[in-house]
Amino acid sequence: MTPLFPVIGFNQLVFRFMDPQTRLLLTTGSSMAVFTAMTLVPNAFYYAPVLLPFAIGNGITAMGLYAILEKGAGGPERLAALNFSLFSTLYMPVAGPALGVGTALITPFTYPIMWALVYPELGVSSVETALDFESYSAIWNLMFGEFLMFGEKFQFGYV
Repeated sequence: MTPLFPVIGFNQLVFRFMDPQTRLLLTTGSSMAVFTAMTLVPNAFYYAPVLLPFAIGNGITAMGLYAILEKGAGGPERLAALNFSLFSTLYMPVAGPALGVGTALITPFTYPIMWALVYPELGVSSVETALDFESYSAIWNLMFGEFLMFGEKFQFGYV
């Protein structure tokens, strides 16, 4: 069901930030539900093979982090009981957000190896080729460089 996530995200953006007239123009007169079911979902599943390495990397990373968190907490019940007390009566869960942030920060580093394992016929024929330093350097610079972390050289708009 991974191809549905971009569709859901697109629908959330449209419903939150577009006025009804713009939505009507986008959907060419149909409802957003019909547009989603007839246009977005079939196209999302058409491009699903492109998302497969990302989905596998995400699943493996989340599984590993969850196992580490669960083992470190002393079992699933103790992990579920980890809360952060904001006030004396308000508690915020810790494990879920920690798992989500950790997965988001680690998963992109699994993408080159996942592409090599899922699609060896595309030219990345071996795991050694996927472990090229330049790939991981590019991922590091994209995630933690000036682009995504909004460093001092990042500018919105045209330069």
